[in-house]
Amino acid sequence: MGDEIIEGSFHAHQVPLPAAATDDTQLDLLNKWLSSYKPTELFNKDGSPKDLVTKILPESQELRMGQRKETYAGYTPLNVPDWRTFCVPRGSEQSCMLTIGTFIDKVLVDNPTSARMFSPDELESNKLSAVFKHTNRDFQWDPETHARGGRVIEILSEHTCQGLLQGTLSFQRRSIDSGYTLTGRTGIFPSYEAFLGIIHTMMVQYSKFIKICHETSWRKDVGSLNYIETSTWTRQEHNGFSHQNPSFIGAVLNLKSGIKRVYLPPDANCFLSTIAHCMRSKVLRTP
Repeated sequence: MGDEIIEGSFHAHQVPLPAAATDDTQLDLLNKWLSSYKPTELFNKDGSPKDLVTKILPESQELRMGQRKETYAGYTPLNVPDWRTFCVPRGSEQSCMLTIGTFIDKVLVDNPTSARMFSPDELESNKLSAVFKHTNRDFQWDPETHARGGRVIEILSEHTCQGLLQGTLSFQRRSIDSGYTLTGRTGIFPSYEAFLGIIHTMMVQYSKFIKICHETSWRKDVGSLNYIETSTWTRQEHNGFSHQNPSFIGAVLNLKSGIKRVYLPPDANCFLSTIAHCMRSKVLRTP
């Protein structure tokens, strides 16, 4: 603009024509810029898209994501078993993770299309192998496990797990198998605390998205994102020192009070009660 170079410089990342609303010269430049995209080839005079655009849409309504009820129907409550039937004897030093593993296995059995686990390659080391009593991992590239109902997505990529957990659709045999929090389902994300920091900003941005969603009339309630953070503040077994970092909890605590909860259950039975509560929870609309 004027003597400043916009194209190919850092200015292109800013607002290149900040006074277009009041400056005729800048308005003319804005019109020329937008016209270079040839909008008349894509839109009719009334603003509707031309056939050139609409012909790429699938003919079947079933294959149009925006037309699927799963994308707007909202939260579907889980069938959550009675956590008390999984309790260990009072005073027991039974592992919290081993105890809730059996409970989560039952959750997956009772909710075969509306609950999943998303794990960055840590289920075994986090002592949750009990979830494999009745299900399997779902490896999309493996013909032995592909599209066979496995309820565990395990991939050594925390940001991929977070992206899948936030909301995605999985088309299998021309039907929707599952789509997570934004499409009404509930997911669990177990990880060592040191590695949840990898998806810190993704979690925060999703929280902001949910806040704006609740300001619209057509967006429905969504289920909670449930993180199980292990080795929290403690050094456990052989790799505990490298697996400590409570910063993710700090990031969660900085969110608005109506959208977050942090629980630190002291024993296995408290942990069972907590995970059962989380499986029933949803993000509430603030008045």
